[in-house]
Formats: sequence, C-alpha cells, structure tokens
Amino acid sequence: MIIGPKGQILAEAETSGDSLGGSTQDFRARLFRERNPAAYRILTDDHPPALDRLKDVPVPSAAEASALFAEGITTGTERFYEAERLHKEGQIDAAREIFADLGERFGTLWMGTAARQRLVAIDQDDREE
Repeated sequence: MIIGPKGQILAEAETSGDSLGGSTQDFRARLFRERNPAAYRILTDDHPPALDRLKDVPVPSAAEASALFAEGITTGTERFYEAERLHKEGQIDAAREIFADLGERFGTLWMGTAARQRLVAIDQDDREE
C-alpha cells in the first residue's frame, strides 16, 4: 500500500507480483543461464596473460613478506616521517637519501611508492630553482 502525504491511499497491492517482471521464478537459474564461461576462463587459466607482464616482479616468500610488512609499519614509517620532516626543514640531501633507501627497500608497498613520488617532487623542485 502506498499512502500519500495527506493520508490518502494512492495504490494498493492486490496480489503478490514478481519483482523480476514475471520472467524468472528462480534468480539463481537466471544467473546460471546467463553465465558465460569464456568470461571466467582467465581466472582459471594455468598461465594467465598477467604472468607475462609481471614475470620480472620478484615475489617474496610469506615469511619475507610478513617481515617486510612488520618493518614497514614500525621503523619504516618512522624513517618516512623523519624524511618528510627533514625535507620541510630544508635538509634536502638527507631527505633524498632516506627516500631513495625507502623506495628501494619497500618496492611496491605504499611506502616505497610514496618515497619514489617524493623523490620525483624533490627533483622537480631542484630543476625549478
């Protein structure tokens, strides 16, 4: 039942209708019929195309990855903020050295990416001066 702002009844539902417009009683059956196996082939492929693009990216073991993560959220974060502070204080060479080390050490982690971005920004500032 739909009731208007003044209390009048605008519409009443007399029978329970099909929310899908009468086309499918079982939504799971509809999804199964519409499934396209070719669209999911890449997920189960033994050698997906992404492996060729990522073949040069080193993949650490679980122990190495967890140690790197632990270092990143403790001492790495402290060094990153120290480099930020040094940069703001005008000690550009010291900041550049720390950012370069962090960029190399933490690779594709957010800290490595952010450190490399800071290095690019520092280099651009040097060129503008």
